[in-house]
Amino acid sequence: MNVISVIIPTHNGGARIGRAVESVLAQDHPAADIEIVIIDDGSNNDSRAVLEELAAQYPRQIVLRHQTNAGPASARNYGMRIARGEFFAFLDDDDYWAPSKLSRQAALLESRPSCGLVYCDAVFVDEDGSELIGYPRTMGLHRGDVRLALYLDQFLMPTAVMIRRSCIERCGDFDEALAVGEDYEFFLRISEHYEFDFIAERLTYRVVRPGSLSRIDYSLDARTDLATLRAFIARNPDIARQHPDKVRARLGDYHIEFANRLFRELRIREGAVQWSRGFLAYPRLRPLKSSIGAIVRGALDTSG
Repeated sequence: MNVISVIIPTHNGGARIGRAVESVLAQDHPAADIEIVIIDDGSNNDSRAVLEELAAQYPRQIVLRHQTNAGPASARNYGMRIARGEFFAFLDDDDYWAPSKLSRQAALLESRPSCGLVYCDAVFVDEDGSELIGYPRTMGLHRGDVRLALYLDQFLMPTAVMIRRSCIERCGDFDEALAVGEDYEFFLRISEHYEFDFIAERLTYRVVRPGSLSRIDYSLDARTDLATLRAFIARNPDIARQHPDKVRARLGDYHIEFANRLFRELRIREGAVQWSRGFLAYPRLRPLKSSIGAIVRGALDTSG
């Protein structure tokens, strides 16, 4: 049976990582075939002591390493470099899993030699574990060649994924130059070489916290993702040839959404640049109404 290495990056997460680790220890997969690799990404509170105590409590299961703060991409890469498993599963320090998550995904990978990555559906919860009914993000379920589907929608998240070590050896690891969006770029790159598959059950619990990294700077997120999308199409021209309208609409819609965010903040000049790029990518006048509305809402919010 293949060993599964669970990679958990953490920064100042000592107060919340316990639930994540407990969910790994509670897996129904044989414990001897699971290792937990925790990378402390330069914590500067009491987390280091908490992590050391946790590792001492479970010395056979937990491998703990510390590094200077360099971000989640660097921490995950460090974890993969020292891991001994043939399969990698990523877990954020505040998320957690259903007990059958690892066994179900490992069995699927073992039964599908052409498949490099498998994932599951997710439950979005608050910090107390209560489901966020109507949460806008969903997990699209796609199998086989998912390049177009993933280009059109970032439906994956690291916590839901299990991947073969051989994928990393062929395609490379997370891009440490990206402060945000490194997971989207990584998954798109993997999809160019491997089929994906899924388990249509909610085996991952994704905790949505106020002020999470992805909400700190939408502009940085958007600029990074747009660069990622353009680079992906440059490497996969067949996608653009076969689905030209969808490819152009994805870029156009993303630029317009970015513009509307900027308009709501009354960053009119920046918004106008993004709007024009969106229109050039996929010429339509329909988004003009939503953009005018964004400007009006921004003005009203400022005056209020």
